[in-house]
Amino acid sequence: MRNKKSLVKTVVLVMGAVLLLSLNSALAADGSLAVYYSFDNPDALGTDDSGNGSTLTTDEFDFSEPTAAAGQVGGAVYFDGTNGYAVREADTNPSIYPDGPFSISLWVKSDDGASGVCVSRTAASLGGGYAITTDGTPATYRFVLYEDGAAYTLNTGALVTAGEWTHIALTYNGVWDDVWGVYEGDASIYANGQLVGTETSWYVPGGFRFGLGFRANSTPNGSAFFTGSVDEYAVFNGVLTDSQVNSLYTGGSTPANVFVDLAGDINSDGIVDYADLALLAQNWLMQK
Repeated sequence: MRNKKSLVKTVVLVMGAVLLLSLNSALAADGSLAVYYSFDNPDALGTDDSGNGSTLTTDEFDFSEPTAAAGQVGGAVYFDGTNGYAVREADTNPSIYPDGPFSISLWVKSDDGASGVCVSRTAASLGGGYAITTDGTPATYRFVLYEDGAAYTLNTGALVTAGEWTHIALTYNGVWDDVWGVYEGDASIYANGQLVGTETSWYVPGGFRFGLGFRANSTPNGSAFFTGSVDEYAVFNGVLTDSQVNSLYTGGSTPANVFVDLAGDINSDGIVDYADLALLAQNWLMQK
């Protein structure tokens, strides 16, 4: 009888290992950071702190490097209205414009409250991707999702007030539509930790060039320059919850320690790995 119990335990543990490893393989991207710019290192402002290598540069453009500034959380990057950062081929792996569900979170502070500028913008809207802009009178912060030939603007309602830090976020639960060749889903927008609204939107990954602080639509000049600071810019491969967005606003979390829920992530560290298997085995044995 004892041997049978041991055999059952062994089979269960092996099955658990296979399950967790398969989940790790299939879902490693979900819940992880696609890109994360903390701007905390003044000597390497453009570093991608997610470890995925999407370094921000000015290599293709004829203007000065953005500078370090005091941030909402640690340091920030400052754009003077004539410069910006870019990532070439931002639609490839690692992707700033993700496939499938994703979330965006950042702090932004305008110097002048200007309308019609780009906090972030893909090179060409016809290629897909997204933008973060200011528009209207008075100006408000807006997210724009692109799919071939169309743009879907989502107004956060947060005023672009000169000298004031504002936290904005977007989550998108898009599902691929084989008929139309686009992602379709609900886009939820947040301002200062609070859900503003949800709208059905369409989106395709794209954006040959990612611009931060301007629209990186032409080299070496660009356009629609933003004057002000950006901090804690992060893109997640997955949909953040309301509480996670609020935690990013209140300071309870940073992008580095916010994880989208993962199946099999028993210890809630954002990774499905052998540590989860050990906890699975321990919990199962304690119940027997």
